[in-house]
Amino acid sequence: MAASKEDSHSQFHQNVKQSNLKANGQYDQPIRHSRSHSTSDLPAREFEERTLKPSLYEEAGTESPDDALYSEVSSLDSNFSCACCYELMVQPTTLNCGHSFCRLCLARWWKTSQKTTCPECRQPWTGFPHINIIIRNTIDKLHPKAIRRRTASLQPFEDTKLLQEFEEFGEAEEKTRESETAGGRQDRLRKGFVWGVLTTLGLVFFFQILLNWNRQDSEMLVYKPLSRWRPADVSQWLSELGAWAADGYSRQFNASEINGVLLEGLQSEGELEKEPFNINNSLHRQAILIALEKVKQLGGKPPIDLWEFKALHQGLSTFLSYTVREFPRLTMTGMYMFYYEDVFLPFIHLVCPARSAVSGEANIIVQYYSEDIAWEQWVEFIPKFLFLPYYLYAEFAWNFADVNALPVAFTLANCAFLTMVEAKAITAFVRRGVRTTFFSLKRQTNMLFVIFFSCLLWPIIPTILTDLMFYISMYYSPCINFYEVFMQ
Repeated sequence: MAASKEDSHSQFHQNVKQSNLKANGQYDQPIRHSRSHSTSDLPAREFEERTLKPSLYEEAGTESPDDALYSEVSSLDSNFSCACCYELMVQPTTLNCGHSFCRLCLARWWKTSQKTTCPECRQPWTGFPHINIIIRNTIDKLHPKAIRRRTASLQPFEDTKLLQEFEEFGEAEEKTRESETAGGRQDRLRKGFVWGVLTTLGLVFFFQILLNWNRQDSEMLVYKPLSRWRPADVSQWLSELGAWAADGYSRQFNASEINGVLLEGLQSEGELEKEPFNINNSLHRQAILIALEKVKQLGGKPPIDLWEFKALHQGLSTFLSYTVREFPRLTMTGMYMFYYEDVFLPFIHLVCPARSAVSGEANIIVQYYSEDIAWEQWVEFIPKFLFLPYYLYAEFAWNFADVNALPVAFTLANCAFLTMVEAKAITAFVRRGVRTTFFSLKRQTNMLFVIFFSCLLWPIIPTILTDLMFYISMYYSPCINFYEVFMQ
């Protein structure tokens, strides 16, 4: 009897141990396994615990620890299940809406539907979805064996090819989005740049109108005949001839009340030596007489700065401001053929002065009042004309930096930018040939049409509109060329 009791007790303890192992192992299975167990295999004590304890928790209105643990694990596993295949997610990918899927399932959905929407809620995703690293690492830690089996089952060639196609689609989408973003940023930058330049140009134009509001062109010396010159006008004219005349003769003539009528009556150099002129230097007398003859020929003082030239030649100044920018060499050729004495001769004497054998004050007449061009000047002028035409214009503008500082600064900057633009055009021609150069001449062709129609309609164009065109060419052109060189 004792032996039989010991055998029955050992058998009971063995059954309890096996039932405990089964009970502890039931939560390690996936959530798809049934929770039901056969009560016939359980010993009496555990059967009572499995049947009586839930009733006690139900009477108390609380949840049993086993049910709570099972519910928690089931909820945890369901969050790691793909909403398409209802399996454990491999390479979990989370969309903008918050739903997560296997990356292969998402690729299959994209391939079959040809849509970039969520397979569950149909909400479009923005951007390209990437693998959720946090969910992937969590699954790897909680279900290492299951995820290895799932990953091994998804290695066929078709699946790999589909995933590769899906990734290529994503890369193309990201490149397109980046280019659109860069293009939008470039458009915003371009619009901001243009509006900034237009605002600045408008302010400059407004202040220029205010400065010239009470200024009458008829009172400028370029319009005044010599007979109407007052002593102050004579003093101003002498000061503009150079430092040699401004230092002594300008104040002397003003103090002596010498007006335009007295100057108009001068016939010979000897008269300047007498009272009230008292000029003892023969070279100075000769230079003043030559300058005086030019005033008599023109009917007014020759223009000495940009604004005087614009007031005297309004149409020509506006025309040159556009043609110099687009056709520098052709403009110089036109000046030589049609405006030799008025424009070209002063231009070449300033940018390529003659190296006269006469030095000192005697060089004044040769440099500023000579109507001949020496061969040394042509030797210096022609290479610059062919290879660096904008450098010639910059040299010409630099001579007026003391009287027109702001326009000269814009002109020098514009000449530098235009030289760079021309260098870029030559480089493009060398690399790409004639076809690219033909398309790059589109702006010059449009400018030719604008100039042609402006010449036809010039008599009926209001003066304020011509001034606006001049200021646009003067102040807006450097900004456009800067944008073309550095920002395109």
